[in-house]
Amino acid sequence: MDASLVSLLGLGTTVLVAASIVAYLGSPLRRWLAEQNGGHRGEFWAAYFNVIVVLVALVFALLSQSEPGARRPATLAVAQQVRWGLLGMTLSLLVAGRILRRKAPSSMPTAAAPARTPLP
Repeated sequence: MDASLVSLLGLGTTVLVAASIVAYLGSPLRRWLAEQNGGHRGEFWAAYFNVIVVLVALVFALLSQSEPGARRPATLAVAQQVRWGLLGMTLSLLVAGRILRRKAPSSMPTAAAPARTPLP
């Protein structure tokens, strides 16, 4: 199989997986961001999140391409690109999740500490 075709197949698979995850997370993320930031700002940050997740996965997949003269089976070359793309996507999701978690108000109310009575 031609090296450029293998490369395109790996990149296409990576983008497809990243777009699927973005589509899965899209609706809950848009709702949450709209509650936190208001309508237009929430839409912007949701779109920004989608672009970052896909682009980081794509960049990692592009960085993992093998040398032009390397002879290896096509399935292994595609798997390597997808693996690195998934790693990049995971890292971007972890960073985004950490940022969103800091921004989120605590959902569990803290119970008031019981009043301590001094010991006699």
